[in-house]
Amino acid sequence: MKKVFFAAAFFSSALMALPALSASPNWNQLGLSYVYADIDDVDDASPTGFGLSASALLGERFIVRGNYQSVSDDIRLLDADVEIELDWSSLAVGMRHGLTNTMDLYGLISYEYLDAKASFDGESESEDDNGYGLTVGLRAMVTEQLELDGSVAYVDVSDESDTLLKLTASYYLTSSLSVGLGLQATDDFKLYMATARYSF
Repeated sequence: MKKVFFAAAFFSSALMALPALSASPNWNQLGLSYVYADIDDVDDASPTGFGLSASALLGERFIVRGNYQSVSDDIRLLDADVEIELDWSSLAVGMRHGLTNTMDLYGLISYEYLDAKASFDGESESEDDNGYGLTVGLRAMVTEQLELDGSVAYVDVSDESDTLLKLTASYYLTSSLSVGLGLQATDDFKLYMATARYSF
């Protein structure tokens, strides 16, 4: 957890030191991602899948954001072929505050839903849990084409809590189309993402 907070503090300090530009972050976006999951203590599994995201700015301050990620993999467990699948959905509302013309401070409260499934020998078992998250983050246009987004979240699902660090770098090919790389990390897993986004 100390590594998570150190990374967040370093990211925030770096953003605050950036020179001022004229562009501001665009919250009206749709995204599609390729997702690779690295789960601690599970060496035989490398789940991959996709992610969907959408966000919108209501008025000048209020944010609505949704995310869905689904990863799966086939592993060998106790001499049986097992297919594992993890779906993670999040729906958040919050507010933004413009620190500068190019940088937003934002806070979100979210509903979190996790669904884990395992299928083997024609049978399947699943377990789902829900909870909430509290997020604080910074978004900034480093240049007219490059945007950085970093946040730290407290996530509580099924009475178990964790700290989630999110970092994203996006490059705008045009004013409405961007591509980027992202990382979501806790003490137990990491999600690596390659994303294409449409801004409107």
